[in-house]
Amino acid sequence: MNKKNIIRFSFLAVFFFFLCLYFYQASNYYEYINYKRAKINYEKIEEFEKDLKDGKNVSKKDYLVKEKSYSNKIYELGIETSNLIEKSFNKVMRYLFSEASEVVNKK
Repeated sequence: MNKKNIIRFSFLAVFFFFLCLYFYQASNYYEYINYKRAKINYEKIEEFEKDLKDGKNVSKKDYLVKEKSYSNKIYELGIETSNLIEKSFNKVMRYLFSEASEVVNKK
């Protein structure tokens, strides 16, 4: 692989990851998740206030939203794989940019 192809590949890879992040942000998925959480919280607050007005014995445990626990072997394997991919990607990008820097500085 010659240096010109390395530079092209590195810029295309960076551009591809930029597009992935851009479309993820543009899909408003994160805002939708936050909206769902806020809606659940408002519903629980209304339920709590209604139970207080009705004179029921209330406990905060009854109104807290229980978070799902994803910690299992598959989850841990996914996290380890993600960390490995991140470290590998960082090494590859450092190498590609150092090679690109050498090519640019030689001219």
